[in-house]
Amino acid sequence: MPPLDADFRRLWFARATSDAGSALAMGALPLIAVRTLDASTLQISILTAAAGLVGVAFALPLGPFIEARRKRPVMISADLVRAALFASVPLAALLGILSFWQLVAVSAIGALGGIVFGGASAAHLKNLVPRERRTEAIGKLESTFWLFNTIGPALGGAVVQLLGTTVTLGLQAVGMLASALGVRRLRQPEPTPPDPGTRHFLAEASAGFTVAASDPTLRPLLLNATLFAAFIAWIGPLELVLLLRGLDLPAWQFGIALAAPSLGGIVGSRLAPRVSRRLGEHRTLLWSGLLRGLPLLALPFLPGGPAGLAIYVAATFGLLTVASIFRPVYSAVRMEATEDRYMMRVTTAFTLASRGAAPIFALVAGLLATAIGVREALLVGVVGLILSGLFLPWRRRKAPPAEASAQT
Repeated sequence: MPPLDADFRRLWFARATSDAGSALAMGALPLIAVRTLDASTLQISILTAAAGLVGVAFALPLGPFIEARRKRPVMISADLVRAALFASVPLAALLGILSFWQLVAVSAIGALGGIVFGGASAAHLKNLVPRERRTEAIGKLESTFWLFNTIGPALGGAVVQLLGTTVTLGLQAVGMLASALGVRRLRQPEPTPPDPGTRHFLAEASAGFTVAASDPTLRPLLLNATLFAAFIAWIGPLELVLLLRGLDLPAWQFGIALAAPSLGGIVGSRLAPRVSRRLGEHRTLLWSGLLRGLPLLALPFLPGGPAGLAIYVAATFGLLTVASIFRPVYSAVRMEATEDRYMMRVTTAFTLASRGAAPIFALVAGLLATAIGVREALLVGVVGLILSGLFLPWRRRKAPPAEASAQT
């Protein structure tokens, strides 16, 4: 199969530079708040919550406005705004005027920019890449994401150690600028955007959820994505407590436990196009969605010492491998099931549903762990994660009339 065209490679480079900058600066804002501004626990909670609250408040109302516009200018604007935000932090620190509320603004508006960029990028990719190559294209983007998320945090830690906490945000700003330039270099003309909706504003703003809820393919995909993200949020804090307290891992082993499984994301995203071609898109979606949570059944029963570390790495590596086979196929199926005029809003609806459910499930997990124990609450979360795989579109979507006639 010939390689994807030059425009996709330009987009791939743009996304890679953005992913690299984000990976280097992962966790930078809370770190700056604690080490530079001596922020309190409540302030760190506010910093974390601001991103989700602003996303919910503004992402939906912006949807109809962005949907009716060409997506490349939207992506470039989102990159430039985020670059300016991230660059403002080291500049303010250099001038001695950095404040906690500036970090809150950077966190909140930066997160909103990420949601806007993600929705516009999905709509743009659907028109840039032919249907039969979408799983391959998304797999390439995913593999780059996982590569940088594997090596980026360690490199970011080294940058912090050598140059200080705020420098990583300066590097993230450079990554966003490079991403904007990469998108600017795309040559293939964009199609004319869909006409703006004529319904009431609230109906247009919530159209992403409405369309997803009424579609036999999108509805189970939305429920599956929301539950999977929610139970990942349930499991995350509990497994960290188990590693640090239950297994009593030293710092270097804890670092291995966090970093090594990410290699599964690279492996899975590389395998996704091959598995999809061999099994078919629909069967790959179902089986990977069902199997991805099974390796985590080992977590509540981890023994202590090196054996527990090895089993943890193997289990989470398995999860990320299968989940990374699932994600490109899931994204391609979601694109195909969504009309172009709703692509931005449906993508945003999926993002907001997952982000909204995650903190609620994390809180419930903490309360349950306090009541019955960490391992027991972790087992409940793992079982819930596995059962989320039942909510998938079990019936294959019928081909559109034009496609069906072309096949006959």
